[in-house]
Amino acid sequence: IPNKPNNENEKPDKWDEYGWSLEEEMIKEESQGKGGGGGEGTRSRSKAHSEAVTRSQETRKKQQAEKIKAVVEYLVTEAKEVDQTEEVFENYLKWLNKAIRQPEYIPTSDEITVSFSRSTGPGGQNVNKRETAVTVIHDPTGITAESSKERNQFANRKRAEETLKEKVHGHLDSWKEYLYPESATEDRDRKVQNVTITTRELGSILKD
Repeated sequence: IPNKPNNENEKPDKWDEYGWSLEEEMIKEESQGKGGGGGEGTRSRSKAHSEAVTRSQETRKKQQAEKIKAVVEYLVTEAKEVDQTEEVFENYLKWLNKAIRQPEYIPTSDEITVSFSRSTGPGGQNVNKRETAVTVIHDPTGITAESSKERNQFANRKRAEETLKEKVHGHLDSWKEYLYPESATEDRDRKVQNVTITTRELGSILKD
């Protein structure tokens, strides 16, 4: 949690992200109104502050669990159609435990499936006659990105792959915050170097 701003009326830009909350502001006002200077009042305020921070961390953890669940449930739905649920789970966890340790993870060519289609909308005959629209799927997670705004296939593929990378990074960040809601981003990157996410951990998220 960052230091309080110098100006007591000034709030950090990322208020909720660091566990700051309205409850903490109320605690501060209460301490100013009812005095203190130590003793029981100080201990009471410290306990209330700790409880407020804990609630904020639990809320963030729940929010990230919902994001993870949305991705994995879609992946499972797709796997059920081809009766490969167990295999998909194994591949997902194998990928996750490797990728989460890489702060600058980039999806590799063997992890994505690329497909092409005809673009629709403005652009003239060239757009409609050629398959310039691109869809890329990240196979381990089922995350998808597409682009049809550019006039050629190469540019659309580049745009789609950049979007896919951002989405996959977001998924990994959700896992990091779920596992370590109390830590800053750089600390999470360090802590996940020794983590192993199991089927049990994944199952608990899907059951909630």
